[in-house]
Amino acid sequence: MDDFSLALALGVLASGLFSGILAAVLFLLQRVLKGLDARDFTRVMQGFLPLARKAPINLILTLASVLAPAAALLLGREDAGRLTWVLTLAGMLAFLVGPFLLSRYAAEPLYDVILGWKVQSPPADWGVVRERYFRINRLRTASSWLAFLLLVLALTLPR
Repeated sequence: MDDFSLALALGVLASGLFSGILAAVLFLLQRVLKGLDARDFTRVMQGFLPLARKAPINLILTLASVLAPAAALLLGREDAGRLTWVLTLAGMLAFLVGPFLLSRYAAEPLYDVILGWKVQSPPADWGVVRERYFRINRLRTASSWLAFLLLVLALTLPR
């Protein structure tokens, strides 16, 4: 296995694992959250978010999902424009725009809002905020799956 393929394989692994985490949030946690009232939603999220935000695995997988394909692109720059290289670029960009930028500029500010609520008196628009959280998670999950699939395809194609 050459250096390009090794870096790409690391990107596949990291983006696949991160996609799995997001799938668990989307298909498990969100189903639980959807059935909660405002106080219980706030209580659960205020317990979950500080742990999830500081989980080293999130940072490691996010960085690896962007940096490993970037390294592959640099290592395979002589193949720039070929399908494998283009798919690697597209996968990296899908992850960068989806999980990375959406997390930083949409989810994180929303987390701060939820963490600022009082458990005994959540705001009247809490349901709107919850739906926004759900929508962001759907977008992050879809883009992480897209990135994963593009990177897998790039890895399986001959160079």
